Amino acid sequence: MKTPILYDDRPGFKYHLKVYSFRAITAVAAWALIVAAFYEKPELLTAAQRAYSVISKRLATSFHRLGDLESSLFSGRSAA
Repeated sequence: MKTPILYDDRPGFKYHLKVYSFRAITAVAAWALIVAAFYEKPELLTAAQRAYSVISKRLATSFHRLGDLESSLFSGRSAA
């Protein structure tokens, strides 16, 4: 009976260290650029917050209406 030949093709610790340190540095750099952009132009942050507020209110209203429609369809009463 022959013994199977084992290959170790998995990357080593140095490779993982290089990949994950690059990911961490990239994430920190991205956050630094975001913070710097909002520091330079705070009106962008204000506009983004207002847009988020409007979108979330519209979605909440539409889901509320959808719930009223669904309950009226299954209860037999008409939707107002």
